[in-house]
Amino acid sequence: MSVTLTRLGAELGQEQRHSVDFQAGIWNAVWLSERRFFLAGDGHLGVVDLDKTTTVPIDDRLRSPHPDQRGAVRIDEHTVMTATRHGTVYRIDIETGTSTLVARLDMLALGCDLASGDHGRAYVLEHRGSPRAFIPIVVALAGYLP
Repeated sequence: MSVTLTRLGAELGQEQRHSVDFQAGIWNAVWLSERRFFLAGDGHLGVVDLDKTTTVPIDDRLRSPHPDQRGAVRIDEHTVMTATRHGTVYRIDIETGTSTLVARLDMLALGCDLASGDHGRAYVLEHRGSPRAFIPIVVALAGYLP
């Protein structure tokens, strides 16, 4: 199974597309540096450097600390933070595969995402309710930097 990574250009029509063979469902792709990306799938993590390959072999993948990750953000070129749809947040060193629990939030299984902010803050975003009664919830995280 392949997925497409798309880098937006400065103007419409200047985007760059790259097909990547990951052999798993991808929920997030995070730019790390140059043309190197972190891919977060169902239960697996991978890194692809498009200057070297467009494939993430099964043997090169890391096991995710949580099976149902949804959000991911870059902390630095070697570290990412991921969140599950239930609100559990981990910091992951992609070079060693070491994961550190950052937060365990009481979130529902409807959906969860992660966004990075200024001054060492990140935000866990969740929605509750239905399309007609949508309730957004935002939780700010601080102190997660290694």
